[in-house]
Amino acid sequence: MPSLSKLTKLLVFILFILLLALSGCRPPVIIPPHRLPTNRALWEVLRTSMEEPTIRIGLELPAKTVRVSSEGGVYLINKRARKFFKVRAFYQEVAAARVGYIQREGKSLFAVQVASFQNEENARRLKKSLEGKQLEPVKIEVDSVKGWYRVKVGSFSSRKEAEQIFPRLTSLGYDDFWIVEEKIAYEGKLNIRITTPLYGKLVTTSDPILCFPRMEESPLMVNDIPFRGAVELFIDDYGKLQVVNELSLEDYLKGVVPCEMSPQLFPEIEALKAQAIAARTYAFKNMGRFSASGYDLCPTAACQVYKGYSVENSLSNRAVKNTRGIIITYQEEPINALYTSTCGGHTEDGENIFTDEFLPYLRGVECYPEMVSQNAPQQAVEEEELIYTEDGELANDDLAQSVVNGILPRVNFNKEFLEEDSTYDDIENWIEAACKFLKIEPPEELMYYHQEYDKIKVDELINWLIKAFQWEKRAGFLVSDKDIAYLTRFPDLASAAPLTRRNLALFMREGVILPFNNDTLRLTRIPSRAFVLKVISRMLARIQPFPLARGSLHRLQQGGIIIRYEGSLVPYRLSENCFYFKSFANKELPTRGIDFTAGDEVVFHHSGGTIDYLKVITDPRGVSHDRYSRYYSWEIRYSQQELSSQVNSFFTLGDVVDLHPLKLGISGRVVKLKILGKQGEVVLSGLRIRSVLGLRENLFIIERSTSPEGFIEAFTFIGKGWGHGVGLCQVGAFGLARKGATYQEILQHYYSGVDLTRAY
Repeated sequence: MPSLSKLTKLLVFILFILLLALSGCRPPVIIPPHRLPTNRALWEVLRTSMEEPTIRIGLELPAKTVRVSSEGGVYLINKRARKFFKVRAFYQEVAAARVGYIQREGKSLFAVQVASFQNEENARRLKKSLEGKQLEPVKIEVDSVKGWYRVKVGSFSSRKEAEQIFPRLTSLGYDDFWIVEEKIAYEGKLNIRITTPLYGKLVTTSDPILCFPRMEESPLMVNDIPFRGAVELFIDDYGKLQVVNELSLEDYLKGVVPCEMSPQLFPEIEALKAQAIAARTYAFKNMGRFSASGYDLCPTAACQVYKGYSVENSLSNRAVKNTRGIIITYQEEPINALYTSTCGGHTEDGENIFTDEFLPYLRGVECYPEMVSQNAPQQAVEEEELIYTEDGELANDDLAQSVVNGILPRVNFNKEFLEEDSTYDDIENWIEAACKFLKIEPPEELMYYHQEYDKIKVDELINWLIKAFQWEKRAGFLVSDKDIAYLTRFPDLASAAPLTRRNLALFMREGVILPFNNDTLRLTRIPSRAFVLKVISRMLARIQPFPLARGSLHRLQQGGIIIRYEGSLVPYRLSENCFYFKSFANKELPTRGIDFTAGDEVVFHHSGGTIDYLKVITDPRGVSHDRYSRYYSWEIRYSQQELSSQVNSFFTLGDVVDLHPLKLGISGRVVKLKILGKQGEVVLSGLRIRSVLGLRENLFIIERSTSPEGFIEAFTFIGKGWGHGVGLCQVGAFGLARKGATYQEILQHYYSGVDLTRAY
């Protein structure tokens, strides 16, 4: 028989289980490690190498507590011991908190920052050079948030003492340095405590803890944000709770590509493939960049923007999958694949923006097509082909839409016929055709209206069109009495009937009718046929928009054209009687034939694969591949006081007197700039120029506004682009893809002399 002590222990255990059951709580489920029904690929992260590289991303979570959860449960593993914690249980949610940490404030010391780099090798090279010139101590500080290697000299007890080294640095040719304050903190005892909402404290340890999901289909949530892969928790050397997402490189890219190039804004698969390869190469090249901090890369723009599972998109995921393992190499080595959002028409040589970053593949290139246009036979439209209505508006576009919609017979599309007075029969026929197009019945009484005479006036026309197209409720709802008084303030409307004024106010509101150039409406005139058709066409556009397709022009072919439409290249025939238009600054200009640049936006109407209406949208921003960006051009104005405040947040120069660009790069970017202040001056180089001035780019010109006394009162920066301007232009890649370029062509355009290599 079992001993009494064993029976007692058994009874206590049964009683404990019963108490838990009565309280509504379930005890932890214990699962042996060899029987884990978990994601095998993640388990392999702990044991052996995988088929593709894994990467560690430091998630920026400043809080002392972080929540980790998964609907399928979370496993906790002691990473140092490479085994499950003794609890061996999985939980839907755990919290990790820093405990037992005692921090005492240290004294301040000062150093002089000489330069900062995004390349560790350049920072080490400068450190060695400074040490060779008897400047010490020299140290490199890694800024894991912003992605810089900062080279600092000295350890001084005061700012005044630090300033004594300035003449020495200036004599050695350094001109972009400043004083930084550093605080010394003392160490304390650090632990991580793991708790759960149900069972309270589970683990207290100083060892790194690895969390990963029990079920592959239920990713980990970190503070309610989902991430693929595993999450590691540990305390760093500065006493901060670090949260690192460890996952495969390909899964990492799925959370990067849509952040760096939005598939919604730039839905071109070849451009997204180019972005995926550039991002993969950047990660491959910079793996271990922040190893001193316990991870490879940061999740911000200082490295690559990464937001995990929640931002994934099917199109960008396809781009990642279709380019799996491909990286960009130069002389068989991975390149530093820098990329910028919008280059403003031309990228820049790398060393002009990132000091000492001379790399042969980071050369400035144009972001323009090699051939400006592809021409179809085209002649200027003769004056006699331009059809104006009596209010002075060019009506060709509205009239062409009337033909395509079946309102006006093609044979009647001529200037002589359309500029004549309209007749009752004309209007009756057009209203019937328009109602047929809208699939509504025309009002019966219209057939018997004014049969005693042949023509109708504009005020009568307005009322009958409102009735024919059933706009009475629209007029009553959208236009109040105060709106009527406001919208119909014209000198020739004093005697107009109240109903006419209400209907006219609706037409004015909808842009269907506009006044004459002398501020009149002339409602008692007999309208021309062109005027009536223009009004009907615009009403139809408000009721049931003209059935136009939208795409981008790819190239011409014999007897037709190829249009990129809904992601595919579609060939169309061009009708012999096709209407051609060019839209420029919202002005619709009739043309003969077409003159376009590949990638131009186009709206068109087709029937059975034959286009009978084609309008090319001319982009007033020009033809650059990256013109689709809202930051392609910009303008920022600083008052003299505002610019002085901006600059003095970096340097003590007093009021800014003027700015002098000293050197321009190959793209026209300002790569060296002198700032003159009343209390001193400073010379800036490269990327630091845009940072100090608070601008989007280095690609700008300066305009000055002066007072009557000749003093500068304001600076206006007229610029182009957004970012550093080096390497792949992301919006330019989209523009190239719209013109039919492949990802290989895109990458080899922006990175000079490179190859595409499969790394795994």
